[in-house]
Amino acid sequence: MNSAETAPFAYCAIISLPQDHQRRDKAQASAPYPLEHLPAVRGADLSPGELAQLFDVPRATRRYGRAPKAGEIGCTLSHLQAYREFLARTEDPQALALIVEDDVEFLPGSKAVLDALAQEPHGFTLLFSNADRLRNAPSATVYPRALDPQHEIRSAIPYPLTAIAYIISRAAAEKLVQRAERGPVDWFADESSIYVEEHISFRMLTPGIACEGEASKSSAIHSDYISLQQQARRSPLQRIKDAGLKIPRMSLRSPLTHRIWHAYYKVIQALPQAIREHAAAKALTKAMLAILGTSSFIESRLRKS
Repeated sequence: MNSAETAPFAYCAIISLPQDHQRRDKAQASAPYPLEHLPAVRGADLSPGELAQLFDVPRATRRYGRAPKAGEIGCTLSHLQAYREFLARTEDPQALALIVEDDVEFLPGSKAVLDALAQEPHGFTLLFSNADRLRNAPSATVYPRALDPQHEIRSAIPYPLTAIAYIISRAAAEKLVQRAERGPVDWFADESSIYVEEHISFRMLTPGIACEGEASKSSAIHSDYISLQQQARRSPLQRIKDAGLKIPRMSLRSPLTHRIWHAYYKVIQALPQAIREHAAAKALTKAMLAILGTSSFIESRLRKS
């Protein structure tokens, strides 16, 4: 990486615990631009009072069917801190930020792709670029658009994503911060259903330009988990899991459910903002996600039987 390179982004941040300077150095060595260190939140260090103020454990437990882990809480709060810092840096509504974690490894040629993305009249507010996770992403057959001869921007679906490397617009950062300010956080940083609920358009870049490096095997943020089962009442789904039954996380893997979802999302996005923000519209979106997620899971099980 040439330290003299000027990034086309308003903010380039690497989320990392203060003591993990070796991890940051390794990530920076592959990065196409200088990355500014944003101290990560370590969930295990939060006091019960701080945890109650910053993160809603009972609601998150109901949302995911299990108690959140300290690493998930710390990761989510860290990314929110990055969004707040981004908003403080610029008031330009067209501004973009590049947010990465300290176990990222950028692939050769990533600078040219990022430069192109920064100049692109983007139809997205959040774009993920992890090569490992996106290689077999279920969006791979849905609505591709060429960025260059080798890369495409693909429509994403509600799917467990990855927060290791992504581009976010000021508008998307503002929506997520505003949601957090309305009450304690109850979601994870890579949870795509939150973007749907907040009407944030998100895309995937394929092939990706970043992947998880060797440092991911010893991530202090993600692996230093504590059990919060004592602090949150177990949900019915969690008790079913404890009994040995597997409850799948929603993933719309069927091509048919992809297309149904995209058709629905296109209609919703065409509505006036006042209607999109109405509680009834958000409830309908949640119901649609639940229906499609269930039907996709049943279909996948039928194919295996």
